[in-house]
Formats: sequence, C-alpha cells, structure tokens
Amino acid sequence: MKKTILTISMVYLSMLLVHAQGSMPLLELKLAGNWQIDSVSFGKPVDINKDGVKSANAVKEYSACLRVQQLTFAGDYTANGATGTGVDGCKEKVTKYSKWALERKVDEDEQRKYDNAKDKKSLKKPEKRTFLTLAYEDDPDEKEEFEVVSLTKDVLQVMGYVSFDDSSAPAMIFWKKVKK
Repeated sequence: MKKTILTISMVYLSMLLVHAQGSMPLLELKLAGNWQIDSVSFGKPVDINKDGVKSANAVKEYSACLRVQQLTFAGDYTANGATGTGVDGCKEKVTKYSKWALERKVDEDEQRKYDNAKDKKSLKKPEKRTFLTLAYEDDPDEKEEFEVVSLTKDVLQVMGYVSFDDSSAPAMIFWKKVKK
C-alpha cells in the first residue's frame, strides 16, 4: 500500500514538474496532433447538397472536397485547417491559425441570463466548461470558438456553429485523431 501511494505521489510530482518546466498540460497534450472530421450533426437531418435526400450526418451532404477536413494542433499553439487534401479534382484550401487555446470559463450568454434573472433560486448557476478557441493568422482578433464536449486520445467532440446556405446553425462535430 505504501509503495502504491509513493508511486502515485511520484507520478503526480513528475507531472507537476514537467508542467512547471513549460510543457503542455495533459488536456492540451491530448488535443495536439492531427484530426480529421468524422461527422457533423445539426440535431435534425439536413439537405445541404439539395439532392432531395436529408442526412443526420451533414458530412454525407458535403461535396467530395469538403468531406476531407483536417485540423492540426501544433505544440507551439498554432494550428492549420485544410479541406480537400489528397482528393482528386479538389484544390486544397488551408486556413492558418496563429493561436489555439483550451480555456475553462462560463458561457457569457448563460451568465448574462443568470445575472438578469429576478428569481435566481429557480436557476442553476452557470458552471465553467471547456472551450476551444482558434484565432485566425491573418486577423488574430477574429476567432472561432467551440465548446469541448468530450476529448479522448482518439476523439474530439465539440459543439459550435457551422455555416451552410449563407447561414449557420449549432452543430455537434466529431473529429477523429489520425496519424500522419
């Protein structure tokens, strides 16, 4: 029993020491790497490609070029997004991000509703959640933000707004980690 406690303490101390020396926190280590889009769900089936057939997974509605979407999160907190990579007849489109960050915070809209409510007893106080923010390289003030629903070593699940048909709607987006 003492060996187990000592081993756990040493591992924890090692993680703190490594983190203090400037390496990435564990959650960010899970995110660093290459990801490929797996599915996009809008909560109800959509017909993005206007073929008369609706799908719960919007990726099935995308053109062949858009079906291949990749995100790479680098250890220096920069990122690249790419669509159409390696697809015949598609021109690769790359989006560069000057910074990515995982941040625990309270959703501003939820906090505002709570703050403005007359009867706070009937409301649950907003809790901190994890958000992924991507700042565009060509305009760092312009950012995309997604709520991280789940992050494992192989799957990233986020909630965010996805644009289609000159509008946007909230969507659940699943990414799978790929090896390059």
